[in-house]
Amino acid sequence: MVYIKAKDPVEGVQYLARALRGALSGDSMVLWLVSGGSNIAAAVQVRQSLPTNRLKNLKIGLVDERYGNYGYKDSNYTQLQQAGFDFNNIDFVPVLTTENLSLEQTTNNYQEQIEPLFKRSAIIIGQFGIGTDGHTAGILPGSEATAANERLVIGYKETDFSRITLSFRAIKMVNEAYVFAYGENKRATLSLLHDKDLPLNDQPAQIFRQSIPKSFIINNMIGDSE
Repeated sequence: MVYIKAKDPVEGVQYLARALRGALSGDSMVLWLVSGGSNIAAAVQVRQSLPTNRLKNLKIGLVDERYGNYGYKDSNYTQLQQAGFDFNNIDFVPVLTTENLSLEQTTNNYQEQIEPLFKRSAIIIGQFGIGTDGHTAGILPGSEATAANERLVIGYKETDFSRITLSFRAIKMVNEAYVFAYGENKRATLSLLHDKDLPLNDQPAQIFRQSIPKSFIINNMIGDSE
């Protein structure tokens, strides 16, 4: 795990953009796992930087989704669309579908769609965020998602949203993780992650420290080269 200090998100996204362009320079399949929330603007910028003639080898899936009917306003997919993410000429696997399935059905459907991509991809590049509470993806501290390791995709109900998220098992399969965390309100969380081994149940973002050597924590406060 490496902490990279970048003065602003524009500078920070270049690390992820370079990694994806490098992975796409070959002929092997690349899976890019995209996050919503504060990562949306970064995802739009990275997508714009990708060479059109290499998109045939790119597959895109969501790290997590807020469950609801297809197209509803709180959906990460809808917010990516509204922010201008270019879905043209790419193979994107959505979580929510026009059939408006139940939470359990939607979770199972995404598992069936994304699992073959995990198996066939030569490189999996994940784009993540970290919350002030230490959550990452849709895995909240103390939630049932922290204890689920049999599946790649988990669906569960929380007080704010019902969530569908990649599991710790899936995240461990990521070859390179680019984790964006900007803002002074995240300093304490980032310091804990940098300095201490904590249980995943307490700080789910510890998955990057404990299980993914090529994890890059891109922020505007802490850098390992300092």
